[in-house]
Amino acid sequence: MRRRFTLVTAIALLGSLSLVGQASANSVTLSPEFTLSGNNVTVSGTASFPAITTPQSVGGTKTAFQGANGTPVAQAAGIDLAQNGGQIVPINGGLRFIWNVTNMVDPQVGVPPDVVRYTWAFAIEKPDGTQTTYQLQAKRTNFTSLTWAEDPIGHLQNHYNNRPWFQLRGACVDQYPGDGIATPVAGCAHLAFLPGTFDYANRQVRMDLMFRQRDTKGRIVADEFAPGATLNAFNSASMSISGCFQAVVSSTATCNYINAWNPYYIGGRVQLGVGPATADPASVTYGAPVTLNNGAFTGTLTTSATNNTVFARACNGATCGYTSLRVR
Repeated sequence: MRRRFTLVTAIALLGSLSLVGQASANSVTLSPEFTLSGNNVTVSGTASFPAITTPQSVGGTKTAFQGANGTPVAQAAGIDLAQNGGQIVPINGGLRFIWNVTNMVDPQVGVPPDVVRYTWAFAIEKPDGTQTTYQLQAKRTNFTSLTWAEDPIGHLQNHYNNRPWFQLRGACVDQYPGDGIATPVAGCAHLAFLPGTFDYANRQVRMDLMFRQRDTKGRIVADEFAPGATLNAFNSASMSISGCFQAVVSSTATCNYINAWNPYYIGGRVQLGVGPATADPASVTYGAPVTLNNGAFTGTLTTSATNNTVFARACNGATCGYTSLRVR
């Protein structure tokens, strides 16, 4: 038996994981009208997603360089990540990744080549739930790199044009094979060179990854990187976002790094879930994204006497907005 209910007001709880870089939060509303058939409830609603025009912090937990005189040494080398060390902002046709550091020294005044590098490892989750891992890597020079063998044409072009090195790398492993490795060291294969900037005045490293990114031979790499996907934190050599001293390899002993950062959603989406009325909306298990039609959506879920409330979240970039509607 299907029953239709009309509520005077929806019971709503609006919140966000982070509002950095946005004037207002993503928002989602559930209609006060819903239908209940047995344990199945059908709800509808609308969502809105303010444009993201400034960098958003992805948060995470920072671990300082643990070497002798850790912070002063890290600052002198330019690897001391700021508390908002990892930021992302949409650009036309892709995303810009930003490392913020507390100090950045022009290499002309003391940092030798191939001593410092910056990495950002992430997993790209497609709407079907499958994930593929990648890593961004920024270096001022690239003499001690396997890129010589992996992409000799691009490597020579970069040296000829005297450019810094901004790379997309994939097929990452967290630890090289072999016994006796006390601290994991990562390995990733070169995929493509990317545009980027070492901005000494603003103490930033910036790198752009485009949708349908191509390598030096014109082949598309990282086709999972597209609107609708989610970027999740992934650790390579036990680190995700890092500034490192390096001599061929890096490890947690040679780096300042950020782990456990928040997901970044490429484009707006709405997901629905059920739980107790008192549940924290951020802790509810949500299903696959629902279909949006000019911001409107409809979805059907299974409820129970205990899980009697429908929750909805609207996510875009580094922020999510929440609402809930008790239906039983």
